[in-house]
Amino acid sequence: MELCFLKASGETILRKAITRLPLRESEIIAKSVEYFRDPEPCMIHRSAVMERMYLEITRYCEENLQAGRTDIPWNKIPPELRRMWD
Repeated sequence: MELCFLKASGETILRKAITRLPLRESEIIAKSVEYFRDPEPCMIHRSAVMERMYLEITRYCEENLQAGRTDIPWNKIPPELRRMWD
């Protein structure tokens, strides 16, 4: 799945596959602590955390698509998902 971020004017800001979106490092660490109690995640924990984060984003997008929503204003995306993106 690919996401397209647009300005209010309709101009494309960014177009990327969900799994290519940059994730905020502080959120990766926070999730690593939450899931594994690991504030310095090894590559295995880091990968598992990132996979879960991408899955959360994907599920949100799929739910909106199934409901017929293809354009979602940034401020309507749940804050816990917005915090994930860097």
